[in-house]
Amino acid sequence: MKYTVSKGYNIDSYEFGNELCSEGVSARIDSVQYAKDITKLRHIVNSLYPNATTRPKVLGPAGFYGKEWFDSFLQHVGPGVIDGVTHHIYNLGAGVDKDLISKVQDPYFLSKIAQTFKDVSTAVKEFTPWAGAWVGESGGTYNSGGKDLSLYIFF
Repeated sequence: MKYTVSKGYNIDSYEFGNELCSEGVSARIDSVQYAKDITKLRHIVNSLYPNATTRPKVLGPAGFYGKEWFDSFLQHVGPGVIDGVTHHIYNLGAGVDKDLISKVQDPYFLSKIAQTFKDVSTAVKEFTPWAGAWVGESGGTYNSGGKDLSLYIFF
């Protein structure tokens, strides 16, 4: 981070870790510990970028939504620590799923993800109203998409 500052690089945001919460990849961190760690990141960002108008945003937790973990994290992170609450959406599952094409063509299946958006928005409004709810990663499927199928998801 000091190097990017010394070079004058324009950084939009820093996101702390990747998929360390709730469900997803195998690495995990406790929600309360994550809140403490991202608070330290905020302090570092603030000290390296003293001008608030050019200061990069701090985002997190950058993982799959799980109500218990997210609520706990958001309850323990202090005001102004995070600017965006990021979560990942791969609602179609693995790109190698033999039923992928039928999932893409099923409006009911596709609409099930709407509840996740509602849940994240509700948690953000309740616990961190100063931050926005962001989709940090999305692609429909994980593991690089599916054979004979291209997905474009627009928000």
